[in-house]
Amino acid sequence: MKNRLLLYLLRMTKLFTYAFLIQCLTMNFLFAWDGTAQIKGIDKVMIKMPMEEVLLENAFAAIENSTEFNFVYTNKEMKDLTKISLSGDYQSLYDILVSISKQTQLEFKQINQNIHVKKSSVSSTKSEPIIILLEEKTVTGRVLDENGEPLPGATVLVVGTTTGTVTDMDGNYTITVPDGATLMFSYIGYDPMRMEVGDQSIISVSLLVDSSSLEEVVVIGYGTVKKSDLTGSVGSVKGDKLMNRSQNNAVKSLQGRV
Repeated sequence: MKNRLLLYLLRMTKLFTYAFLIQCLTMNFLFAWDGTAQIKGIDKVMIKMPMEEVLLENAFAAIENSTEFNFVYTNKEMKDLTKISLSGDYQSLYDILVSISKQTQLEFKQINQNIHVKKSSVSSTKSEPIIILLEEKTVTGRVLDENGEPLPGATVLVVGTTTGTVTDMDGNYTITVPDGATLMFSYIGYDPMRMEVGDQSIISVSLLVDSSSLEEVVVIGYGTVKKSDLTGSVGSVKGDKLMNRSQNNAVKSLQGRV
């Protein structure tokens, strides 16, 4: 009987181990895929946008409905602008913005999935349109703990976006980021860290243990002690649980609750 029970426990342990490993590999794949997926540049997105004498706000709304991009602008930028016309040819979003820029003297800058709009500082109608494409770069590195040991499964996120990845078993990561990006490194039980990418292509960081969790004070039967210094077994009982008991003695009320 004991042998059968032991074999059953061993079999169940193996099954749970395999299921856990498969789940970890699946989550790692999903995060890595999301982190390496590149945001398309406006020169890679092809659309048709036939328009004749339409308001610029309506043109932006139509482009947003046909692409994954959003226009960011103020009413001041749109003030006193003439209506625009666009050909019905199949062309890139970059070429469409060039056409709009020539008609309105607006400048466009792509940052992630947002296209920022502002008036050009050059008043001449003969000036070249200003279209700034998103610049991307690949960043690699390692995430370590305070002792220099790798942290597998640490999260690396581009601040302000949903683009991110996780580190592998050796703490290594690879992620594609836009120009001017900031990375956020985090891991359970550690203080998160921000790093501006700048001109760097290799960024390795060492995370520090979250000091707040270690400095918590725990009340024990013979005094108080910091959570980081606690080595014994401690139980806690909320006040409302004690009130539900009919005992007049606090010590007796604790019995059977811890």
